[in-house]
Amino acid sequence: MSAGDDISLVFGGVVLLRPLWLLALLPLGLMVWRLARAPLDHSTGWHAVVDAHLLPHLTTPGTPQRRRRALVLLGAGLLATVLALTGPALPGKTALALRSEAARALVVDLSPTLSEGDPAGLRLEHLRLKLLDLLRAMPDGQTALIVYAEEPYLVAPLTTDATTLSQLVPEFSADVMPQTGERPERALRMARDLLLRSGATTRDVLWITASTAPPPAA
Repeated sequence: MSAGDDISLVFGGVVLLRPLWLLALLPLGLMVWRLARAPLDHSTGWHAVVDAHLLPHLTTPGTPQRRRRALVLLGAGLLATVLALTGPALPGKTALALRSEAARALVVDLSPTLSEGDPAGLRLEHLRLKLLDLLRAMPDGQTALIVYAEEPYLVAPLTTDATTLSQLVPEFSADVMPQTGERPERALRMARDLLLRSGATTRDVLWITASTAPPPAA
C-alpha cells in the first residue's frame, strides 16, 4: 500500500492520506458476508474434529442473535482498522504544523582575541556562562552552533536539543581551533547559508564575540 502515500483524498472535510487502503474493504466485506451466509450449525469448526454426539457437551448452540452480534462487532472492528490505516487528517493540521518554524544560528568567537590580555581565562569562562544562559533561555525552535577563528566550523547542525548543545560548551577554547586568526565574516556567511537552506519562517543569527573591534569585513 506504499503507493497510497503519494495520493490523498478529501472526504467530508477530512483528508485521507492513504486512501488506497479503502480497497481492503472489498475482500473484508466479502469475508463477513460469507460468514453471515454460512449455516448456523457450522458457524464453528468443531464439527469437523469432534464426534457429533460430543458436540452438545463441548459447545454452546449458536443463535441467530448471537451470530448477528458477533458479525456486527467484527465488521465494525475491521472498518475502524481500515479507516485508521487510510491516515485521516484535518487540512492544515499535519505534524509539520506542530513544529516551530523558527531557526537560529549561534556564531561563537574562539579566535586568539579571546585570551589576549586575560591570562586567567576569565573572559573565556564568562563567554561559556553567557552561552549556557542563552541556550537555557532559547524559545522553541531549532538552533545551530558555529565556532570560528581563521575558519568557521559547524559544531552542531540545526536541532531542538538544547541540552546536547550545552554539553559541548565547556570544551570551547581558542586552543581547540586548528588555525589562529579572526575571520567572523566567514562564520556569518556559513550561518546565513545554513539558515537559508532550513526553510524556516523566522531566521536569526546571534554573534557572540569577545573582540571589541571586529574586522571591517564582518
